[in-house]
Amino acid sequence: MTLLFLLLSTIHPAESLIAEDPAVAPVSADSPVASERSDRAHAFSESDIVAAQQFGQTLSIGEWLGPMAPLALSPFFGITLLSGLSLSGSHWISPDNALLSQSSPLHSHAVFWTFLVLTLMTSLPRLTKVSKPFAQAMDQIESWSGITTLLIMRVIVVTTQQEPPEMDGLLSAGMGTMTLDAVLMIAAVVNFIVIRTVRCFFEILIWLTPFPTVDAVFEFCNKSLCAGLMLLYAWSPIAALVVNLGMFGVCLTVFVWIRRREVFYRTILLGLFARVFLKRRRKDYLVVFPSQACLPFPGRTRCLLERTQDGWQITQVRWLLPARTLTVPEETGKPVVACGMITNSLVFPGFPEVRWDFCQQYNHDADNVAAEFGFVISEATVERDHDPRQLKAELA
Repeated sequence: MTLLFLLLSTIHPAESLIAEDPAVAPVSADSPVASERSDRAHAFSESDIVAAQQFGQTLSIGEWLGPMAPLALSPFFGITLLSGLSLSGSHWISPDNALLSQSSPLHSHAVFWTFLVLTLMTSLPRLTKVSKPFAQAMDQIESWSGITTLLIMRVIVVTTQQEPPEMDGLLSAGMGTMTLDAVLMIAAVVNFIVIRTVRCFFEILIWLTPFPTVDAVFEFCNKSLCAGLMLLYAWSPIAALVVNLGMFGVCLTVFVWIRRREVFYRTILLGLFARVFLKRRRKDYLVVFPSQACLPFPGRTRCLLERTQDGWQITQVRWLLPARTLTVPEETGKPVVACGMITNSLVFPGFPEVRWDFCQQYNHDADNVAAEFGFVISEATVERDHDPRQLKAELA
């Protein structure tokens, strides 16, 4: 009923459709036939009208959220594919897709070649373990550049449409009204971040494996999956949206756990190279990660360790939420620091079952760091020969 009403209401209102039906002869207002027609005219409730309008927005939602999964896998490569598909003008591409139309900002040779060069610059370093640190450093730039570019594209496409959307306000709150476009942009950013975080986690795990060709194989599979999903999007945005929602649901179930470990791995590994190539001035805190859950912190949560007059304070800074803090009094004893293969770890005598790991960026100045934070360096662990099997324990 809703779909039929949507199709008919684009030509005539519901009342005029009944009044102008040639198959029905005019009748008086008091007759039973007129009463029946009146009931039919009001059969479409406000909820039916709203549902019809929302159904009309389905295609635009598919056009916008459909490519988020391949863009999260490889932002620059995904935009290159979108631009190439727009320029190709193939007959099998969905003709109603605003992002792939000739009026789209992506329909430009300059956009295509620019993002193709950026794709090569960010993809080639991922093929080897030696150049992988540079690729990891550029990964954040690529991520935010890609999503920012798509948001700008969305604004341009919306503002250049001839007809404004039927539903200006989708959500109303005490502070104002949120439009459908704003909701779609927020959904796109959340979708992008969740899927890309999971991909980055597996990329770091691949980097840590001792097999040199695995990095190139992973990058090839990543680009192939991105291309396949983008071709599906060009053929049917709705089908791509369904696949994207499936990937988003799977990634969302493990997002929190993976996000904590992805930040931990990235901090530890980049700290190794920062110790050699980027010797920054030491800050008044250390970034530490608990090896297991330690109230109020989950395992591998990014925390800040600071020295206080009465001991030490560990803080978890949370976005839009109050910070979590743990105070360790000095009476419990000074924490003991041990140097591992790629991490340093400290243990407080008050709760020795928890190991707090931090990067080795300041190992060249270890004595001053220990004096400033009140640590005790375990000489035995620093001088011993490292067992390669310890790497697994440090990154667990």
